[in-house]
Amino acid sequence: MFKPKVIGIGGIFFKAKKPSSLKKWYKDHLSFNLNPYGSSFEF
Repeated sequence: MFKPKVIGIGGIFFKAKKPSSLKKWYKDHLSFNLNPYGSSFEF
């Protein structure tokens, strides 16, 4: 029998005047690998 489980939670969304600068900051300071849709957090 299939048992549903939680595999993630909502999201946090930021608006930026310069998205490219924000992406660079995330990569440089937090080492996030971003794609056109944002970033995934893997445990």
